[in-house]
Amino acid sequence: TVVLAEINGLLIANAGIDHSNSGGENFVVLLPKNPQKTVNEYRAFFMKEFDLKNLGVILSDSRVQPLKKGTIGVAIAVSGFEPIEDCRGRSDLFGRPLLITQRAVADDLVSAAQILLGEADEQTPIVIIKGAPVTFIDKPPSSMQMDPEECLYMNIFAQYLLKKNEKKKE
Repeated sequence: TVVLAEINGLLIANAGIDHSNSGGENFVVLLPKNPQKTVNEYRAFFMKEFDLKNLGVILSDSRVQPLKKGTIGVAIAVSGFEPIEDCRGRSDLFGRPLLITQRAVADDLVSAAQILLGEADEQTPIVIIKGAPVTFIDKPPSSMQMDPEECLYMNIFAQYLLKKNEKKKE
């Protein structure tokens, strides 16, 4: 049985409870209770320990996408850089203004790192990415979440449920 749950503003399979790589039949891996606090603490530790000026930290997980095979990486929380690059108002190659595009920079980085992190017995808990084109910040990052009313998938799902309920009434 697979359960789809909303955890920290993300739709997560099995409510973020992972049996893989958990150490045995009676063990599971859980997401931190406060992911933002966790990445902030890791960032503060690494910046002090290694005397760093700029550092971004991402807490990630893997997830599936609608109608696609395979898992990809997803950023659960970010500290030290803007996770979203707002491209609205910029021009494309042909001078047309972008109206909707907001690049999920943190998710893109996690998806690239996921190849190295692995899903099985790779035992690679951390990936260091250098030279990524990110905007470093010393404040809380902008939100990566979207209102359900603005979400393409949630709108399609809501329309499906409405139609299904209408058929039941007939």
